[in-house]
Amino acid sequence: MSIKHLQLAALTGGSASLLFIFLLLGAHVLPALAASGIITAAAPIKIMPLGDSITYGRTGSSTLAGYRGPLFALLQQSGYHIDFVGSMHSGIGLADPDNEGHPGITVRGLDSIVEAFHLVQNTAPQMILLHIGTNNMYNDKTAKMAPNDLTKLVKDTHAQAPNARILLASIIFSTDPHINARIRRYNQQVEATVRKLSGQGLPIVHVDMSKAITPVFMVDLIDKVHPNDAGYQKMAQVWMNALQKVLPKPKAKMPC
Repeated sequence: MSIKHLQLAALTGGSASLLFIFLLLGAHVLPALAASGIITAAAPIKIMPLGDSITYGRTGSSTLAGYRGPLFALLQQSGYHIDFVGSMHSGIGLADPDNEGHPGITVRGLDSIVEAFHLVQNTAPQMILLHIGTNNMYNDKTAKMAPNDLTKLVKDTHAQAPNARILLASIIFSTDPHINARIRRYNQQVEATVRKLSGQGLPIVHVDMSKAITPVFMVDLIDKVHPNDAGYQKMAQVWMNALQKVLPKPKAKMPC
């Protein structure tokens, strides 16, 4: 049917003819526009939340999504088209529950499964949100191991996704002063690791999560180390601020 015939049908045929025209456009014209590149559907940005139970959201999160639930909402509200990726799935009512959070895991433990199961390579993320080390902070021995293990984890992660930007966070503080002393030393090493590896050309940036929450029971924490919903919301905002610095600006939303 020619454009002239379409115009004539629209003028003389009433609503039935208009419906036919819309169906015809959907069946023929729109695919042609898509094939030509005039209409495109942008691929989502793949983001991997990587870490321990604070990433998974098992403890303290009413939706079992941790910071991921509010972060997903913030990204969507700002117009970003994103896809959380990972082999784990958690989050009640969360549109995208995929993540790579492993409750109870240490830095070395996370590195071991990343390597053994190619967890990063399998999903090819473009952005990696890494908050890890809390489970090392319960005693001096594992706390001292954490910085070297972290360097190896970051390098192994980078090897599986060389083009991915790694956002490495200082970890949040605890209600326990002994744990906090170890966290304070570890966070200094986190910043040093970012400086060293970025100087070697790795696409890594530091995210200061150490000031994200108020580490007080029933304020932002549900126990010694796990945030409650308020704490996770604050973590999400810090991630959001960091992502906005490295993500391309979202395209303007189409008018309704």
